[in-house]
Amino acid sequence: MAAGKQMNQTVFRDRTILARNGSRRRNRTVTGFSCPSCTSRPCIKDYVLLDPCCGSGHILTYFFDVLMNIYQEYGYTTREAAISIIENNIWGLDIDARASQLAYFSLMMKARAYDRRFFNRHIQPHVYEILEGNNLDRSLLEEIYEQNEDIEPAIRETLDRLYDAKEYGSILRTKSQDWDAIYKKLSEPDSIYGEFAKKELIPVLKVGQASSQQYDVVVTNPPYMSSSGMDKKLSCYVKNNFPNSKADMFAVFIEVCGNLTKKDGLYGMITQQSWMFLARFEKLRINILHILNFPLTKVGLYLENSIV
Repeated sequence: MAAGKQMNQTVFRDRTILARNGSRRRNRTVTGFSCPSCTSRPCIKDYVLLDPCCGSGHILTYFFDVLMNIYQEYGYTTREAAISIIENNIWGLDIDARASQLAYFSLMMKARAYDRRFFNRHIQPHVYEILEGNNLDRSLLEEIYEQNEDIEPAIRETLDRLYDAKEYGSILRTKSQDWDAIYKKLSEPDSIYGEFAKKELIPVLKVGQASSQQYDVVVTNPPYMSSSGMDKKLSCYVKNNFPNSKADMFAVFIEVCGNLTKKDGLYGMITQQSWMFLARFEKLRINILHILNFPLTKVGLYLENSIV
């Protein structure tokens, strides 16, 4: 896969830059060796990678393999690396419940291959089925709001933005919140709404968290759907929010993945070449030219020389 090969080369190049300065040192606050120059550059565990249309997890498991090699280069044991990768590095979203379950399972088995006790560590991969904010018990939500006025606005706003989320998938964006504080408050042991929060509310908020963040690397195989195949709700949302790429969902995801990527991050997608030539994608091309540091002709060369 061309996108994966490019990501592999780029991530390892970044690792070489990070490793160029200083020797390894033991940090008692984290497992394994700390990254060289941690005070001035991100640690390995701080790099976050996303597939917003993860399907059954092929790209996520490739993320895992690349990261495992990087962690080992820094002196982590394979067990320490597997734990850290699942806890810190990899995120995935998918609109389909079965697909997200398979992706979740694939990552768990990847980690289990390096750590026989992994299933007993209660570490959950950050792989989530996209859930809607409008299918929760309103009476229980109101009780939570009454007893937690400090986190009420954040929860309300997130659920509002995930209204009918199954209709739109991961093209939705939410606002960043103090997620740790919200989860801590909702998970208090003496809470009367503990089961509801754990099994229904928090899973929706996790989708909101994933949709609010930006990532160092975003790689995906996006869905394909022309505007003629979209229903009224989706078509209206795409036209209002992605006017430059509204002709097809794969083009919408070119914009979405760009928005999900940090300023100096990388994103790669498996797409057709039609967006580079057809008139209906002209505005998208113009927009991309403003952020690329090389001409589109080079993108064409890369595509023609790539094996997908």
